[in-house]
Amino acid sequence: MPNGSPSSLLIDTNVLIYAADAAAGVKALQASAVVQQIVVAGRAVITAQVISEFYSSTTRPKGRPTPILTPAEAVRWVDEWFANSRFLQVTQEMSRDAVRGAWQHSINIYDALIWASARLSGIRIVLTEDLPGSRTALEGVHYVNPFAESFELADIGL
Repeated sequence: MPNGSPSSLLIDTNVLIYAADAAAGVKALQASAVVQQIVVAGRAVITAQVISEFYSSTTRPKGRPTPILTPAEAVRWVDEWFANSRFLQVTQEMSRDAVRGAWQHSINIYDALIWASARLSGIRIVLTEDLPGSRTALEGVHYVNPFAESFELADIGL
């Protein structure tokens, strides 16, 4: 039984990384502004996977001379999101549906877990730069890219 509100928005890792990465320029400003609006509206949802990916991605150099954040800075960001977002724990049902989705829709398992978490929680919008293939919707879950030229807050009901 879904426990989410259709107006809730699941924020994918890439959006949170850009919000924390001052070197990302325009994307950093856009991500910060959009995330702040979602948080203020009380509609932000994150998952264990998103938080884990965020910490891992921001605290390793990955093609840069230094990481985006120190571990202590990353923990502060994570604590802020825990305080201001609804947190979804990944369940066995979500994991099973993610495996099905990865197989049936030919998407990677990590994107499929984000999709399954949203779908099974009644969340209809995932805010992400990474669309599953060329699709903008998958079994009732809509993907909105906040960095698209045509993006407006009204696209996500704000």
